[in-house]
Amino acid sequence: MKTSTKLLIIFFSCIPISLVAYNVLLRNEFKSGNFARDYYLDESNTLVRQKMAPFKQIVISGFGGTIQRRSITYWRPRLSIGNFINIGSADHQPGNYVNVIKRYKENVKATVKNDTLFISFEIMTKHSNLGDFNDYAPSGNLVEIEGDHVLSVNANSADVMIRDKPSNIDSLNL
Repeated sequence: MKTSTKLLIIFFSCIPISLVAYNVLLRNEFKSGNFARDYYLDESNTLVRQKMAPFKQIVISGFGGTIQRRSITYWRPRLSIGNFINIGSADHQPGNYVNVIKRYKENVKATVKNDTLFISFEIMTKHSNLGDFNDYAPSGNLVEIEGDHVLSVNANSADVMIRDKPSNIDSLNL
């Protein structure tokens, strides 16, 4: 057999062998959970609405994180603050609420002490392959805060958007 024929046989047999080897490696990675999933909106991506005691100040301590392959990836959560009352909507009643994506409500802690709402974020271990919390928020915000009389906001390591005039006053301390 000629050398050129041997080279052609080797060349054409390398293609299927490399495809099979790649599929085996990809299957092993898939089974071990080391892959990025395409995420589609589902029921676990809806917002969970929590009624809160009245508050005037909001303190946000940011930096959420996810554990991926023995390392922690930190990211800045996105929040929006305002009155999201839709006239004629039965779902939105006046009051103080914290809306969090259902999937992540156990990782977002919201408590009211005196007249201050404290929001904090925990390191996420349950869905460690999902990455940044913000990527899966239907509105683009992980947390939506509804308040009747918000006077001041103190945010540390978080992206905050103020909308819909969150109180009856004309100024807001940031």
